[in-house]
Amino acid sequence: MKIFAIAVLGLASVLCLLPFTLGEIDRYKLTLEEKGTPFLERIDVDEKQDVEVFRVPAHNDVEGVDFYHDFKMHVTVTRIVSRKVCFISELDSSMSSPGKLNRAAFRAGKLPVETESSLVMMTGPANRLLLTKEILDFCGALPIYNTEHIKVDPSNGNGTASK
Repeated sequence: MKIFAIAVLGLASVLCLLPFTLGEIDRYKLTLEEKGTPFLERIDVDEKQDVEVFRVPAHNDVEGVDFYHDFKMHVTVTRIVSRKVCFISELDSSMSSPGKLNRAAFRAGKLPVETESSLVMMTGPANRLLLTKEILDFCGALPIYNTEHIKVDPSNGNGTASK
């Protein structure tokens, strides 16, 4: 089964970034505008646990999605509440650690914002015994499926599994 997953980090303009700290977690509110629609993205950064959580609300024709990046386990968990499902995949190697995101968040000016999409293949249910309590709490009672990224040949639309 092939699934299109869209990681929305916006084709938008950044209006403001408001940082605040609650306990050990740094929380950010990122006000964005995409196609004339303003929305608020929330980012939680826990440097001690080496985790980031991005919460992208539904807007325009984009479903609301939450991303949990665990740098210790090298996984990304994608929660799509409207579909009542979580997907787990290998963490994108280009992702910066939480400490780098935290420092970058305070730089003056606009942050780079882009929309990414990828094709993934569901490979089966995740083994909950191998997941951390935090990942299980993030997904709650939702089913969790393992996925693999698919490289797509734009000339014919065919995909092949990549690692």
